[in-house]
Amino acid sequence: MNRIISALIALTMLLSCSSVFSTQIETDAESGFKFKSTLTETETEPEITLHDTVTSHYFTLPSPSIYSDYTEKERAIVNDADIYVAPDGNDNTGDGSFDKPYATLERARNAANELKNSGAVFDGITVAFKAGVYQTLSQVRFTSSDSGSEECPILYTAYGDGEVLFKGSVTLNADDFTTVAEAEGDRLSDEAKSKVRVMDLKKYGITSSMLKLNQTGTASMRGTNVEISINRELYTLAQYPNRTDRLLQTRGLVSKSPAKYLISDGDMDRVKSWGETNDIWGVGMMNNEWNEVTSPLTVNSSKNTITWSKASSTGGQQIHYFFFNIFEELDDPGEWYLDRENCLMYIYPNSDLEGAAVELTLDIQNDFISLQDCDYISFDGLSFMGTRGNGITGSNCDHVTVNDCYFHAIMGTAVSFTNSYYCTVSDCEIAYVGRKGIVIGGGVKATLKEAHNLVDNNLITHWALYTRTFTPAIDASGQGNTVSHNELAYSTATAVLMGGNLNYFEYNMVHDCVTLASDCSAFYNGSSWTSGANILRYNMFYNIGTDQKGPAAIYWDDGMAYQSAYGNLIVNVGGHGFSIGGGFGQTVVNNIIVNTRGCACLYDSRPYIGNRSGDSFYALGNGFIWNLYKSTPYTSTVWRENFPLLAQVLQDETDKYAAHFGFNPAFSLMCDNVYLNNGKKLGGYGCGPVHYSAVVDNYLEELTTLDDVFVDYRKGDYRLKEDSAAFSAVRDFEEIPYHLIGRY
Repeated sequence: MNRIISALIALTMLLSCSSVFSTQIETDAESGFKFKSTLTETETEPEITLHDTVTSHYFTLPSPSIYSDYTEKERAIVNDADIYVAPDGNDNTGDGSFDKPYATLERARNAANELKNSGAVFDGITVAFKAGVYQTLSQVRFTSSDSGSEECPILYTAYGDGEVLFKGSVTLNADDFTTVAEAEGDRLSDEAKSKVRVMDLKKYGITSSMLKLNQTGTASMRGTNVEISINRELYTLAQYPNRTDRLLQTRGLVSKSPAKYLISDGDMDRVKSWGETNDIWGVGMMNNEWNEVTSPLTVNSSKNTITWSKASSTGGQQIHYFFFNIFEELDDPGEWYLDRENCLMYIYPNSDLEGAAVELTLDIQNDFISLQDCDYISFDGLSFMGTRGNGITGSNCDHVTVNDCYFHAIMGTAVSFTNSYYCTVSDCEIAYVGRKGIVIGGGVKATLKEAHNLVDNNLITHWALYTRTFTPAIDASGQGNTVSHNELAYSTATAVLMGGNLNYFEYNMVHDCVTLASDCSAFYNGSSWTSGANILRYNMFYNIGTDQKGPAAIYWDDGMAYQSAYGNLIVNVGGHGFSIGGGFGQTVVNNIIVNTRGCACLYDSRPYIGNRSGDSFYALGNGFIWNLYKSTPYTSTVWRENFPLLAQVLQDETDKYAAHFGFNPAFSLMCDNVYLNNGKKLGGYGCGPVHYSAVVDNYLEELTTLDDVFVDYRKGDYRLKEDSAAFSAVRDFEEIPYHLIGRY
């Protein structure tokens, strides 16, 4: 590490002038980024635990097995609350005492304000909710008048006697499921017909008009459906192929608008076996490989075509796709089918239904809680389930905390704080959400004022159920935010979007995601020279993509500049380990990348090539990336201190061979990385006419050297051996602190 830092100091001096690098770049200069060593100090000999590991459905190598031991937090009884709430309380006759509690969050909010404004001195106000279900059909709004203060924060917390559940869904009785009629059973597979169960929803006063798809778009049809959850596992509408099977592929485009495709004889034979095709839907990548389209389908079996009635195509002849909402495809445990017209719900249960908790989310589209201009409020230990809206949303908030909360079957976004400061989302569990898990943002770009928001120690799974590709588990933007120690897993979509400046993504586990798109990634940011100094350190990315889809683990797209990745482990990726779309001042140091079907680290020249080919996105002086650049005060003192290269960008195309010409991939460092994959695919370094970056001291070998490199990869132990063959190339490798990565 000392060698790298010395080289970077020398380079920083070189960057004070605008002269072109000499041909000695590989020995004299290693990066334009002011690299910082960021390893957290740990015990000299950490205790290492090998957790159980499995092999992915799509990849051959085991998942990593060394990570942090998660400890579930214990909750104590809150005996000294100022206000109590209970499901059997009463807002009219109650007084908020333990024996006479209120019944609703709204009344408790008002009571907290009454105490705050009473003139009495409080060092904080605590509202405790006793265990039980709080049926919630309308949004609870908090405004600036409901705020606490630094001297008197307001806490809304679970009392501690069991789960406090705010619920918008309808509870169904599992005993109301019956076996299917013989005629219906004959439409199912032999194995499924004895297991599928049906419930008549009319018994609960539910009508067909309440079961319609909530359509919120035309081309993408990104609405939400009625949802069924059994024992807090959200079921999937019956689809073909099943969730872990290979996607189908069309064999030709017939028309672009509406999109009509030829399908294979075999696939059409399958479609013909379905009794009803008037309400089938499809999901396909017909316009690009980063954004899916969902639409109802029309089938013409005589011409072997399917028409996406609410979507157009840009002209791709072959697209990957799947069908859903098909009764005959109810053949996989965890699937369901809804006969909207007759109000019949069919399920293929995962387990015995006796005593099962069955919840149906209908047309409740409100957020549970919204906060506008609120300060010093905390929500702790609460659960939220069953809405087609959002969970907790906040805007222009300061010091608002969501801690140890549970979100399930939220078809919008679970938690969101925008334009906010010092907000924290921690220790939460988020599962089965229609869109994003957590959104966080704040700070001021012009001055690089940092927001200091924190997303820490959360578990997010099964996000993006209705926006299946470019919708992240965590969306962090703005300046100076930290995303740490989270586990993000099991989704078709991107895990992280991170824009802005001076943000940290550290000690996170990201795995088993991005299974539907190729021009995508687990971690993504892009399209700006002025969103930099975002540091990715000490994270694990594994099982990213499939054998059909080749996304990257980490993607710095379309000229993104000034990014840094240090000490990350990347294992099993359908595409590239790193996909770096040009840009300058990139740092990739001390990472381990194993078993990528694409390159270990691809660093291309797409801005330069795009400009030369006439792509308007990269138009010199007025393309998208240039306009962002020109709107930023990059010559100010604070920007010069953090991003010295920006003030030196050359904008004259006659200087296109200069290192400082904006579109050149220059002043970047890729060193001391360990790369192993079949074919020794390193990457497309220096694809353009100019290359002013250092690619040195990396170990690049075939997978056949795994035993020579790692302690025991067969058990998921990807630590370097003391005599690792990698040390023949890397000279200054710092061991990755695997035992600190993940939830704690």
